[in-house]
Order: sequence, then structure tokens, then C-alpha cells
Amino acid sequence: MSIDSKEIERYKINLIKKQDWLDCRRHLEALDHLFKECSNAEEMRMLLELMPHFTCTEETAYWTFYKNQAENIVNDGAITRDNCRIAPTTQDDIPDSSQHICNPFRDMIKRRGGEDNIVKNLFSHVETFIESTKEQNINIIILDDFIGSGNRIVGRIKRCRELVKGNTCIEVSNFKVISFVAMDTGKQYIEGHSTEVIAEYILKRGITDFFTEPELSIAKRSMLKMESLIFKNSNHKYSFGYEQSEALYARIKLKTDNDIELVRAQNNVFPIFWRRSYKDGRPRNTLLYR
Repeated sequence: MSIDSKEIERYKINLIKKQDWLDCRRHLEALDHLFKECSNAEEMRMLLELMPHFTCTEETAYWTFYKNQAENIVNDGAITRDNCRIAPTTQDDIPDSSQHICNPFRDMIKRRGGEDNIVKNLFSHVETFIESTKEQNINIIILDDFIGSGNRIVGRIKRCRELVKGNTCIEVSNFKVISFVAMDTGKQYIEGHSTEVIAEYILKRGITDFFTEPELSIAKRSMLKMESLIFKNSNHKYSFGYEQSEALYARIKLKTDNDIELVRAQNNVFPIFWRRSYKDGRPRNTLLYR
């Protein structure tokens, strides 16, 4: 059964009431473009189901979250400059989104009277600390802004625990992850490795967690069909989002009367929302950008 244009317009009106970040000319044009890419009613209905589940956060909420976490660390009597290190997952000089929060977070710690030198820009500083510390109890805090599968963080934690075994001074090691947003699957995976996860927003997978059979199989097939417009191979590393995270997430950077500017999208988000070209290289109009 096809979906007529009047139904789409009614849907858009109701959608904007729930997702007000779409309420600007640029985003509405991109949304219309996305609907036009659907080759059948199944794909369109899949999109109609997905869009209301988007989480779009404000920039003020982002910074308030990290300010509150910095204050909690400063006020935690068990944390000192000698027994704690805070760092992103980044291991090299190629910056990523987890690293971008480090300098602002260091300033937040300092403004609240804490020791800013406990915040490092590279995870290698954490490894060096674990190997050389004489402290009996240590605290390792990993900073991130978006947790997808949790694989990278768990890998870092496992590496740290191996290093802890090699330092006979350490009796207790505590691990914590602070991230503004986390996929529920990634959060649970990290927590399964005896690590606390603090997140402001916890997201469900856009298709797997909201559809049941037989609609689940139909929705996945429809998404793959839409992805065939942008990827030559169905097993592309960003298919369904990086590591198949199925994220539906955006963050507002700036809002004016006429426009809404978003922060660069996470690669964990379904790529049909941010991939800027078709598989043949032609440009594509998208809701999000990377």
C-alpha cells in the first residue's frame, strides 16, 4: 500500500511537534529529500517509524553535564592528584570526539578547586601512571561524549587491568566512564566488566529495539535497500552505523530564528542521515553531516 503526499505532510506536522530541531528550512528540505529516496512504501514506513525516536540534545545540556561531573570529582574525598587519572580513549595524535572534551574538562576541574593535572589528553598517560604509581588505591576515569558498542573502552580497561597486575603496590583499582550519551548496549557491555558508566542520555537501537518480527526483518531489509544508494557493498563498516550501533542522535550547536546548526554527527548514527554522497559520487542532501 502506497503512502500519499497528504499523509506525509500530516506526519511531518506531528513529527516537528516532537522533534523541533527539524523546524528549519534546511532540515525540512533534507527530510523531503530522504522521503524521495524511498523506493517503496516499506522503506517509507520504516523511516516514519524511525524519525520520532531521534534524540536531539541542546548544547547547554552537554556542558552542564560535564560541569556537574567535574564538581562531583572535586568533591569526592577519595580522589586525589596522586591516585587518579582522567583521560579519553585516544591513544595517538589523531583527535577524536572523546579527546575534544579533555581541555574544557580540565578547566572545569581547576575552576572548582581541583587538581587539573589529573586530566590527560592521551590514554597512554593512564597506562604510564598505572605502571609507575606507588598508590595502593587508584581511580581511572575515562572521558567520552558518545559510547557506541563499548568495545574500545572495554579494550582500554582490560589493558589497564593487565598493567595493574604488574604493579605490586596497587591493591584496589576503580574504573569509571563518563559520557554525555551512551547506547544502552554499549553501557551494559562496559558495566559487565565491573566499570561504572555515568551518562546523561541512554539510547536504544533504532530498529532492533523498537521493532518485533515480522516488522523487524522488513525494517532491516528496507534500511539495507536505502543504504544500497550510498554504499557499494552491504557489509560496509558504517552500515546501520559504526559497529551496527543503530543510533538516532543529533546535538544542536546553535539555534537562531531561521536556522538550526548541528554538531558533527557520530558515525554510530544510521548513515542514510549523514552520508553526503551517493555510491557513484554524486552529492546528497542530508539531515546531519560528518
